[in-house]
Amino acid sequence: MKIEEISQSECDDNDTPSDNTDDTFEVSFNISALNSGSSNSFTLKEGTDDLEISIGNVENKITLPADGLQHTLVFADVELNSCKVQYVVSQESCSDECSMSIDEISQSECDNKDTLRIIPMIHLK
Repeated sequence: MKIEEISQSECDDNDTPSDNTDDTFEVSFNISALNSGSSNSFTLKEGTDDLEISIGNVENKITLPADGLQHTLVFADVELNSCKVQYVVSQESCSDECSMSIDEISQSECDNKDTLRIIPMIHLK
């Protein structure tokens, strides 16, 4: 099995420049195999996710989180599991806009700590 072409897109912030949890990127690839199984298809495993994809002159795409972590893509023939190849991709988040908000603000009443205000008295003669 051979990776003929593989490329990854720029990060997509999903129109939320201050939320890095929804950033993604695409990986495009084309796989070929010599002496592969008769079904001419393979699985792509990334973490615990399995996808079945066709071998041949077909560009395949997957979307992954842009989280700065390394994602190991394991391509394996559906029928011949020993026929496999892997590739590592990574993309940093692109949401870097700072956003702060105050949800609630309150102010307590004045506490004079049980002291009285002394007002000086002026005597006029």
